[in-house]
Amino acid sequence: MKHRVSDHYLRRFPLPANPVEIYDTVEPGVVVRIRPTGHTSFWLYLNRGSKKIKLSNWPQVPTKQARILARGARYTAQEEEGIRDEVPSLEDFLVHTYIPSYSLDHRSLKSLDNLKPFRQLWGDVPLDELCEDDIDQWRIKRRKDGLKPASINRYLTTLNAVLAFAVRKRIITAHPLSNLKKLKEEEDHRVRWLSDEEEETLRSALVTRECLIRKERLSANRWRLERGYRLYSDLREHKFADHLRPMVLLTINTGLRRGELFSLKWNNVGPDFIKVTAAHSKSSRSRSVPLNQEAKSTLTHWKNQAPQGEYVFSSKGGEKFDNIYEAWNRLCSKAELHDFRWHDLRHHFASTLVMRGIDLNTVRELLGHSDLKMTLRYAHLAPSHLRAAVEVLSHAE
Repeated sequence: MKHRVSDHYLRRFPLPANPVEIYDTVEPGVVVRIRPTGHTSFWLYLNRGSKKIKLSNWPQVPTKQARILARGARYTAQEEEGIRDEVPSLEDFLVHTYIPSYSLDHRSLKSLDNLKPFRQLWGDVPLDELCEDDIDQWRIKRRKDGLKPASINRYLTTLNAVLAFAVRKRIITAHPLSNLKKLKEEEDHRVRWLSDEEEETLRSALVTRECLIRKERLSANRWRLERGYRLYSDLREHKFADHLRPMVLLTINTGLRRGELFSLKWNNVGPDFIKVTAAHSKSSRSRSVPLNQEAKSTLTHWKNQAPQGEYVFSSKGGEKFDNIYEAWNRLCSKAELHDFRWHDLRHHFASTLVMRGIDLNTVRELLGHSDLKMTLRYAHLAPSHLRAAVEVLSHAE
């Protein structure tokens, strides 16, 4: 069996009826043997187990120390006896070593999707035989196919992380792609926000949409009343017809990311702020976002009519939303908003703050950016600040 071995794990491991071997997923070749008597020992298996070296007994030597002993024993065996572990293929290393370790520190494995083309093309190739020229030719082809340099770099950054991990774990002695430099990326930081007219149009479209939903609900209830069916709730009793308008208003006034909005729970909503937890923040850092009057009013009215549950916005089944593309795209079409995505509501929040004189570092804190470089995309929207900066250099005549 395979597992990330730790002292805590071994203390909780039940006494087996027969001897058990546990292959550590952290340090390659390390095996824990547990006997029915409870005697537990660390071993190092080399060359697929053809050579076995006893390292120590547990708990006399803790797990972390045993891994250090394994590295030393492996090095000594290779130097003195010429033993060399068989280097795993890219696919084997990913499945058995990298992904189990990666999943311990990351909430999502989505970024590992960047490895798909490499797994398809070179999954059966040993790590130390990955060829820089092959990867470079792949880059050239993808660039000719129209893939942007930033996207190509993102794929390779993920692969580089895998290989760097293999070096740290002494699976390979050198990084095979260390000389492959990143492609020069185009400066194309898209910032789309709403003009005053567009924002008014969007708000008006939201109200119009709700009027239509209420009208359709009244028509449906008349039809059901005539047939003796149970009536739906009367939407005229509520501030909002459904979730979309409060979602848009809250995003415009807080700049929450879509994932942060979907994951927002009522126990993280205070009277004057929203707490974005580290578990649901892109930067893995928690932050508090203050609420202005419109945001407070929106949440107050929505709470009075929202379905009971832990999420502020939940689907019909009480689960958190995973997308609202269909409703959003129809709304943008009705409002005649072109080239405007949901994420652009966040850009609108930040852009409006900058254009009204809020300094970039404050905007950075509100957005939850870990680095000011991400916020600098809005710098050009503060011309008055630039003028004030150069004005200090002028001499009075």
